Amino acid sequence: MSKVRIIAKIRPFLANEQPDDGVRVEESALSLANPRNPSQRIVYRDFAACYDESSTGPESQRDLFNEELGQWIGECFNGKTLAVMCYGVTSSGKTYTMQGCRGNSGIVASSVEALLSWAAGMPQRRFEFTLEYVEVYCNDCRDLLASSQGSKVAIQSDKNNRTKISKQETERFSTYDEFERKFKDANKRRATAATALNRSSSRSHAILTIGVFEQPQGESALPYALGKIQLVDLAGSEKFEPGSSSVQIQEAKFINISLSALSRVITALNTDSVDNFLL
Repeated sequence: MSKVRIIAKIRPFLANEQPDDGVRVEESALSLANPRNPSQRIVYRDFAACYDESSTGPESQRDLFNEELGQWIGECFNGKTLAVMCYGVTSSGKTYTMQGCRGNSGIVASSVEALLSWAAGMPQRRFEFTLEYVEVYCNDCRDLLASSQGSKVAIQSDKNNRTKISKQETERFSTYDEFERKFKDANKRRATAATALNRSSSRSHAILTIGVFEQPQGESALPYALGKIQLVDLAGSEKFEPGSSSVQIQEAKFINISLSALSRVITALNTDSVDNFLL
């Protein structure tokens, strides 16, 4: 099985957009209109699954999660690391897919609810959950759980050449309400700005890590880590627009550089023997 599964999702047209047939789903492929030859279409088939604009409703969002990720959540209790990355251009619906909205849960909420449900199904064992949340803005890594906005943390490599973030805040939670309160508060510190396509565009990559720990029998025993899931809302790639400020140009430059680096990482993961799962 491939360690990397690529899922395509098309959002519906917005009120200020003119509907067209430029992109459509054909089974597990995307069909794009050929601008050079209107009678032909370009078909991309390198997807594990494709979802059309009908996949944005409450039930459809839940169905997408259950079909593509729900089956893997239990692996967090078996020592695995899952990673879900949402990529697309500015205003393509990444944050909506990850965070959802009132009455329409996104992947983040569904993942946390599924973890808690798995734990509830094993009453003979005691689990704890942790929350870590950082954003990568330009060339800085910021802790979104820190009380002061823009609190920087360092990205380092340990003696085993594994990347880690030093001195970041860690919060514990045992219910969904606890998680939601901490998560919403942290999101208020994330870097956003108005762009030509989105009045509140995410200008940073946000990495949410949910850790799963088990509390052994015995009052003096310390909980030990099992697995984790990392939910990544990537900043949208965007071309430089006329009249862009120096800050916007700088943001776009770092976003595009980091997305290019990420593509090389994913390619390496999918050709190596590292036992990870990426969706």
